[in-house]
Amino acid sequence: MLRELPEKISTHIDALVDEMEDTFEKSLPTYADLAREAKKDIRELLKNLALLTSGFLAGEEMDREELYAFARMLGRNRSLQNIPFGDLVRAVFMVENIIWKRIVPEIHERDLSLEDWASIVYLQNELNSNLIAALSASYLETKDEMINRQLRELHGLLEVGRVIVSTTDLDRVFRQILEVATGIMQNPMGAVYLIGRDGDELELVSQVGLSPPWMRGRRIDLARSLLSEAIKEKAPVTAVGDRLKGLALPTPAKKGKVVSVLSCPIMEDDRPIGGLELYDVKPRVYDRLDMALL
Repeated sequence: MLRELPEKISTHIDALVDEMEDTFEKSLPTYADLAREAKKDIRELLKNLALLTSGFLAGEEMDREELYAFARMLGRNRSLQNIPFGDLVRAVFMVENIIWKRIVPEIHERDLSLEDWASIVYLQNELNSNLIAALSASYLETKDEMINRQLRELHGLLEVGRVIVSTTDLDRVFRQILEVATGIMQNPMGAVYLIGRDGDELELVSQVGLSPPWMRGRRIDLARSLLSEAIKEKAPVTAVGDRLKGLALPTPAKKGKVVSVLSCPIMEDDRPIGGLELYDVKPRVYDRLDMALL
């Protein structure tokens, strides 16, 4: 009945997703406030959702478990977890409405029977019931996991505070901060830096997961680090992929190379004295909770 629809949707997928993003920006403030990296991540999900939806409505054979698994993946996505569930459901229906705009011209060209219309409505209802049910289950499960994570974060912060008040050993304090940060954020690597006396260099004072020469005492130009941006902003910043070009990046102790960095300045009386950086060999999207914690 609508067999050609998936191919047509695929041909115009970028323009279609542009329309979806524009609709979200205007109608969903919780989406509009997301970081650029999160929106980039969501864009790929929208492409897959549009192709899956069009294929389903075209009557393509699809394993219901595959559809359910895709919806569960959406619910677990960290970028989407920043959007309230009600807005997420609205977004699903917005996607479907935009796709229907593409379907209507197809329908007008054909003389559909009542049975054909009934089939389309049935497929639409089945699609929605599967998507929303799986999305709801995985979204709530992930929220529970995030609550447990926040409890671990609180414990970690209390432990850091205990160390700070019980010792004057800065090396131990830096190490404790680093271990808690990498553990909470689940990063395999990280480092603490202090700004040199001239203000142009960073000195590495503690690290985990890095290999020589990225050891204690190593110096790098402040201007060639993401920390320079974090210090200017006086807030955590993150960068992935091409945004890291030209920066001095450490070498992992294990295989791979650094492709994502999260930088957080260390302040003393509103004056920057250094910073903490977390590294990963995988692209990472950090949510507002991550940034607020650091």
